[in-house]
Amino acid sequence: MSAERSRWLQCLGLPATADAIAIKTAYRQLARQWHPDCNPDPQATARFQEIQIAYERLLVLQESATAQPVPQAPPADAALIALKRQFQPQLQDLLADGRWAKAIALTEALQQRLPDDWEVRQWLAICYLRQGQALLVQQQRQQAIAYFEKARRTDPHNPRLQQEIQASHRLASARRA
Repeated sequence: MSAERSRWLQCLGLPATADAIAIKTAYRQLARQWHPDCNPDPQATARFQEIQIAYERLLVLQESATAQPVPQAPPADAALIALKRQFQPQLQDLLADGRWAKAIALTEALQQRLPDDWEVRQWLAICYLRQGQALLVQQQRQQAIAYFEKARRTDPHNPRLQQEIQASHRLASARRA
C-alpha cells in the first residue's frame, strides 16, 4: 500500500485494510461531525476541509487502481506492419482531400488484416467521425448520427474522440431543433 493512501486513511481514522464502503461511511460520519454549520469549534472548517480532501484523494486512488487498461495489439508480422506504414500517407492524403468514403473503404480493408491494431482502429473511427460531420453539413442528420455511432463503437477507449463525437451529436441535435 502506498504511503499516500495510508496518510489519507489515517486522516479518516481508518485502518490500512479499509475498503470502499468503510471509507465512505467514515467520511460521511466525520463530515457530519465536523461540518462548520453543525460544529461551533473554530477548527471545524479546517478539519472538515481535511476530511474532504482525504476522501477525494482516496476516491482518485481507488479509481486509478481499478481502471481498465487500454487493450494492446498483439505483435503483427513485419509484412503487415510495412503495409500499414505504406498505407498511412495515402490515408492522410484522402483525409486532407475530404474523400471520406474512400478513406473508410481503405481503412476497413486494413482493419480486416490487422483487426487488433489500436492505431488502425483509431484511424477508422476518425474516418467515420469525419464522414458523419460531412453528412451533417449536407443536412443528412440520420446518416451522420449512424456514422457517429460507428466511430464511438470502433474506438471506445479514446476520450478525445468521444468528446468530439458528443460535440458533433449536440450539433446534430441543435440542427434538428
